[in-house]
Amino acid sequence: MENHDEYRKNYVKNESPRVQRQYLNIFKGKSKAKAVGVKCLDCCCFQPSEAADCRVPSCPLYNVNPYRIARLKREAKHSNLREIEQHTATKGKDNENQDNDKGKE
Repeated sequence: MENHDEYRKNYVKNESPRVQRQYLNIFKGKSKAKAVGVKCLDCCCFQPSEAADCRVPSCPLYNVNPYRIARLKREAKHSNLREIEQHTATKGKDNENQDNDKGKE
């Protein structure tokens, strides 16, 4: 067992402390979600931004990549906020135009 622990520590020794902790904690618990996340990081040289931009649909983990899913959720949230802002801005302009039309009468 100690051989495995040493191997794991050496495998991520050049990574940030956060990545090291995350990687080593996978082997302590039984969290499948964390294991998928670490495998995605491992595939992308421990770069979360690269894992979020995964473009390998043939990968068996593609649909469950937590970094990619989080990015998609953020993008959807921002696009919804933009649509709401555009809608309210357009509605505000319509109300101003109606007020201006009433003032002319």
